[in-house]
Amino acid sequence: MFEVPKDTEETKKMRLLIGSAVVVVVLVLTAIYLVPRRGAEGPPVSAATAVKCTPDPVKDLKVDTAKMDKDYTGTWAVWAVNIHNNSAGCAYASIEYETTYVRADDTVLVVNKGTLTGRIGPGEERDFPEMRDVLFPTGTALYRFKITGAKVATP
Repeated sequence: MFEVPKDTEETKKMRLLIGSAVVVVVLVLTAIYLVPRRGAEGPPVSAATAVKCTPDPVKDLKVDTAKMDKDYTGTWAVWAVNIHNNSAGCAYASIEYETTYVRADDTVLVVNKGTLTGRIGPGEERDFPEMRDVLFPTGTALYRFKITGAKVATP
């Protein structure tokens, strides 16, 4: 009278079989992930291992942005600079820079040199906002900012 159709029994068996297969696959993948591989990791690396510093500040220090504007009176050149230290092991301080102001006919009007105070560690970047430079030369068509040197900072 109350017979279970054969299709339902076969469907239950298939679901049980598929569920069991999924569980086995998950267990195998978990075991592969958790069991360490021998020889694949290499020698242990100490966290205190320091990267050697070979200083080359002109190459290591990259000017990401250098924007020149005038101060509120319109007489002084004011720079906002962002510098990134691409070195893996050297920190720099006392960053020396040079600004150049040029006329439209490529005549150099003013070249100024200065030093940025502060420290930039390996891989870090730093903003130097509102650096007052020189009286803005009349007739300036082009201006440049470049790094000319720096001292290696002690940790």
